[in-house]
Amino acid sequence: LYTVANAFLAPDDGPPFRVVVGKGEVIKGWDLGILGGLEGEITPMNVGGVRRLSIPSGLAYGPNEVGPIPANQDLQFELEIVQAGKESDISLQYRLGG
Repeated sequence: LYTVANAFLAPDDGPPFRVVVGKGEVIKGWDLGILGGLEGEITPMNVGGVRRLSIPSGLAYGPNEVGPIPANQDLQFELEIVQAGKESDISLQYRLGG
């Protein structure tokens, strides 16, 4: 499990991170964890919602090393949806957990 805290901004380190989900711009684990999926096993998040995601490497970066994240690493994130717009454009606060 990858737990280097400085890999991503903590909520107090700046403005919320803006991302479009559901279009392949983020790792598959974020798409599933935010929008829901797996035949209803994961419910969609709402504005104001907070969720801890435990993402297996296969739904993260798999065998690829990305920045400070080593290959084949399971990841954990705590996300809070702070705003949502059209086409799954959301702003969220997140931090790497562990």
